[in-house]
Amino acid sequence: MKVILRRATEADAKHAASLLTELGYPSTEADARDRLVRSLRSATSYCLVAELAAEVVGLISAELVFYFPRAQRFAGSQV
Repeated sequence: MKVILRRATEADAKHAASLLTELGYPSTEADARDRLVRSLRSATSYCLVAELAAEVVGLISAELVFYFPRAQRFAGSQV
């Protein structure tokens, strides 16, 4: 089977909450939806989900931030 990566949407909130909780970040579907909406509206945030057989099985987010000591931007990610 093929794993597909795609940008997360609000519709992924239930799966995102489940994955976050499994990783030790207890989250409700409403919490996850709020975070996804914030990410979707942000120019510096991006969230991807991994699908296997049409089921969301993974999640990663990245945030572009200004790094003061180097006076440049860099991206940090969280799984």
